[in-house]
Amino acid sequence: MQAQITFYDIQRCGLYARKGNGTQPLFLGVQDMLEQLKNWADGKDLVDTDIFQNKNKQSLCTYLADLKSTPDSAIMVLWNQVPHTGSGVLSLPNRAKFGQIQHADANSIKADSIPGYPTYFWFIPRSKVFATICFNTNVNGRLAMEAYIKQFMCQFSSYVVKELNEQTKILEIKGYSADPTDTHEKVFHYPPSFYSCIYPKPQELELLKRQAPQIKKVTKKATCSYLNPTSLSMFQKVTGLFTGLPQQLSSNQDFNVKAEVSVNGLTKAEVQGLFDEWEQEVDSWQSLDYGFKIGDKQHWFSHAAVKWEGELALSFTEQNSFGNITALLSELESKKSSILSVIS
Repeated sequence: MQAQITFYDIQRCGLYARKGNGTQPLFLGVQDMLEQLKNWADGKDLVDTDIFQNKNKQSLCTYLADLKSTPDSAIMVLWNQVPHTGSGVLSLPNRAKFGQIQHADANSIKADSIPGYPTYFWFIPRSKVFATICFNTNVNGRLAMEAYIKQFMCQFSSYVVKELNEQTKILEIKGYSADPTDTHEKVFHYPPSFYSCIYPKPQELELLKRQAPQIKKVTKKATCSYLNPTSLSMFQKVTGLFTGLPQQLSSNQDFNVKAEVSVNGLTKAEVQGLFDEWEQEVDSWQSLDYGFKIGDKQHWFSHAAVKWEGELALSFTEQNSFGNITALLSELESKKSSILSVIS
């Protein structure tokens, strides 16, 4: 089956000697973090892997569904909760007529189950990279995964130093130590960190920078969803300019946004700044891209991101994926030389 694998460079993972400094973590490096996470999750029910302990359900939850590894790499699978009501997950017929919709259909949810979808991540600790793996979708879940890892390291790793509050009788986090059982071990009073950035094709980005003075038009385009807060905010700003447009979307509606600005060239720094902006925003949208018109050619930042697209020898759907994670990891390992060649 066809897969799209997008690579990210892990800039920081773990707790460092000084906040914001140092190149190697003292503990909770990539391999250590993955082992800690697996040990913590082993034996837990899915519902108990809600790492934010979102008891009031004020936001959608993320759960750790699986984490399998070899000596060289690991696959992490998250289960991302989707909006639902007491009646189930809502949907609209694809042939429903605009402006004539009276009600949404409720698709029932099995008792004691969590409606959602899986996202897949491939970690290669020695290379300090991970990749999102997408099958028939652009939704990669990277931001939710990074938030999950940060929360785990800060709250549940074995390096957390806790102290009993004598008034509340509750254990409170006081810091982080290489050995919390050793009272002589130094305690760090700032949290571990996890930060990544898109692995760029240096030649593509450098080409845009060299040709920056020749750029005549900058385009920003996105496909947005009502379910995404960033997208919804954009929709409301756009529709506010048109009194004849509906101010609300049904829960399964998508819309496209495109903006173009004519320019008389840019600087290298401005191109880099736009790339940094795109890199920070790209995972907050269903799809987001920045384009640059140079002569009669259109260049896109998405073409500057390192990706591998190809066939994996798997029969894989969202429903049967959980029984095939080991097979997925084996297939990635067998093709690792070819896949990783895009970042070498």
